[in-house]
Amino acid sequence: MSLLYLLFVCSIVAILPSTASEPILNATMLDYIHGGNGCPQGSRPTLRLDVVNATTGTYQLTAQLHHLLATTDLATHSENTRCTTAINIATDAGYRLRVNSRGSEVQGSIKIADNTTTAQFRAAYDWIGRDIWETSVSSLWFTGPARGSFLKRTPVEDGGVMSECGSGFLRENFQVRLNHTGTRNSYVPPDPKVDGYEWVVVTEIEVVKC
Repeated sequence: MSLLYLLFVCSIVAILPSTASEPILNATMLDYIHGGNGCPQGSRPTLRLDVVNATTGTYQLTAQLHHLLATTDLATHSENTRCTTAINIATDAGYRLRVNSRGSEVQGSIKIADNTTTAQFRAAYDWIGRDIWETSVSSLWFTGPARGSFLKRTPVEDGGVMSECGSGFLRENFQVRLNHTGTRNSYVPPDPKVDGYEWVVVTEIEVVKC
């Protein structure tokens, strides 16, 4: 066999694509519980974990919050509605989960008549039971006048938070705080026939090696 022919065969082998399949990085939502005046009894939030790219271990966690906003005029200068969920998410041995490293995408509707009233949306994520407690926070501010639907991405105040290796309980704490400085707040309660109450929050979960 000539040297030239041998070099030719070796070059063909070198450029052939590998037949070994990439590992599938799994994340599975097992169950969840919820509580708070922003998701009262009978209005269970809808949570969904969707794969974006199983090879890179990228997933989207979507929370549909049906009663997050206050639905009556506010008598005080501050009103706070909150919905907290605890989600059991499993991954494979030797891997762990990172949440909210790029912030959250928030969709909903709000009405504030003038600039005497502001609203803050805050999403806080942490893993229950970790030896070192860490939280990842994303926030949005609304100042009146504001009216109608919105789709916004929250800035993230850190690089997200990691679970322990294997499964973990992810706690999501969603909150809307309304504040006003005038004699009467200018918040307009949502009309369910027109606006609906639902806010949708989407954040990313990544599967990474321990």
